[in-house]
Amino acid sequence: MPRTSDKRERLVDAAVTLFYHRGYGQTSLSDIAEQSGVPLGNVYYYFKTKDDLANAVITERTHHQNDMFAYCEQGNEPQASLLCFLDVLTDLSGDVAKYGCPIGSLCQELNKNDTALADKADALLQQALTWSTKQFKCMGHKDAAKLAQHLMATMHGASLLTNTFNKPSIIKEEATRMKKWIKSL
Repeated sequence: MPRTSDKRERLVDAAVTLFYHRGYGQTSLSDIAEQSGVPLGNVYYYFKTKDDLANAVITERTHHQNDMFAYCEQGNEPQASLLCFLDVLTDLSGDVAKYGCPIGSLCQELNKNDTALADKADALLQQALTWSTKQFKCMGHKDAAKLAQHLMATMHGASLLTNTFNKPSIIKEEATRMKKWIKSL
């Protein structure tokens, strides 16, 4: 039997999965309680509102993204870090085909509501742009921000098409093109 102290973590993990698979708007606190194995009444002890839980999900996504960036940078030159980032995105192609981009989908959905939650989610994309800009800047490019924007726009567009047409090959093909482009810089 799980320890009681892990209930909050189980709730966040369940919310991460359900928000990704179903969307924020289509997921109820009852769904999250059921998925996590935590009684619905206990949810309110940890999270007063669904928005509070969404904040925890965004924080979890931020940590996960930081871990991914650290993994990609591990012993790599900036160009290799960017190529690693594209490999990670390619590895997610099956999930992206089924559910969309975990970060892009969350940002799109939350941006339909004018809330602080949307701003916090937007920071996830800004974090990726900032990291990519840093890599291009370390490669010596003065237009690093524009290069990062091109990379991110291309891959998020590819994620949308991958999901829309349920074709993992789309994101893989775009990642291959982006790799060639990065190597040519």
